[in-house]
Amino acid sequence: MDNKALINILRKYDINTLEDLLNVLDCSFDAIILNNKENVIIYASKAIERISGASREYIVGKTVEQLIDEGYILNQTIKKIDKGLSNINHVLQTGVTAFITSSKVVQNDNTDDYLVFSNYREINELQDLANELREVSRKSDHYHKELIELRGESAMDGIVARSKSMENLIKILKKVA
Repeated sequence: MDNKALINILRKYDINTLEDLLNVLDCSFDAIILNNKENVIIYASKAIERISGASREYIVGKTVEQLIDEGYILNQTIKKIDKGLSNINHVLQTGVTAFITSSKVVQNDNTDDYLVFSNYREINELQDLANELREVSRKSDHYHKELIELRGESAMDGIVARSKSMENLIKILKKVA
């Protein structure tokens, strides 16, 4: 779908202005940040408050460097983005781990002016679920081994051994079974 088709669809839902579009972006669970070439934050969606712990009114107008100095953004995050790495994980001072996707958006082909669009997705819940899955998998493996051992014992229940060497042989066979 091209941009003109999208604009026509948006107009059907009374999304006619940039302000309307920004209101739509504010509904996103992910935080969205736009900064200019000078690294000044010019827009932050409402979700940035939940993810960063700072109000968007506080963040908008600050430079990325100021946010680094205040601990909201790690310096290595910006270095990775500057090197062209557009997808990184970052732990914010709030303890939230965010998967950040950033890209430079050229605004005008006649100038070197651009905006950087960054999407911050909170991934703590996903990490917790992955940890739970690993724990359930570990328990499942443990119970599976126990079940195999129990099945082996029941298969050997009818065997009577009179010597110590035969008892040891039966134990070995149970483990192998």
